[in-house]
Amino acid sequence: MTTTVEVKTEEIYPADYKIHNIGDNLALRFPTKTEFYTVFDRNKVQPFVKQDTTNWLLTSGSTYNAGDISDWLEPETDTLYSLAMELQSDRNIEFRVFNPQSDQLGGVKNAPDALITPDTTPEGKPNMTLNAWGNTFIPHFKLTNPTEYTPVFVIIRCYGFKYRLSKIDVKQAGIPAKYDTVDFTFIK
Repeated sequence: MTTTVEVKTEEIYPADYKIHNIGDNLALRFPTKTEFYTVFDRNKVQPFVKQDTTNWLLTSGSTYNAGDISDWLEPETDTLYSLAMELQSDRNIEFRVFNPQSDQLGGVKNAPDALITPDTTPEGKPNMTLNAWGNTFIPHFKLTNPTEYTPVFVIIRCYGFKYRLSKIDVKQAGIPAKYDTVDFTFIK
């Protein structure tokens, strides 16, 4: 007799993570404006892993500007990515996240960047939500090794949703009565 077993995986999302449905209204808050959109398509972003064994294995006290995640996601106009992020490393490597790239100014409108480590957003328990919008607001990373040792591995794991949005003409239709806000003025 053969027994079939189904294995179900459970993805854990950060406490502030919100899964939107088709037809939901969103307010995207940028530093100088707020725009309203409706979700017309939603796709699951399957878990993917990024690892750079050339540049991310930093010696003690080193820093590396890893750039943005656009090559991970293929960003496009009117597309919102909402990703849960986990870090794995044998050392407590620091990742600083800026959105958009702006390590000289400290992020959007001088808002503080977000510092994450494998201790603060470990494997299986992500505490970081990365939001990316179109080709404009894409998270950028800067890595630092504050430990005394060179790590053997540094891995980022992300998963979540990709939303296609259509803009609401608020002059004609008005502000929606019900909407969720995605805030790009700071990183949580």
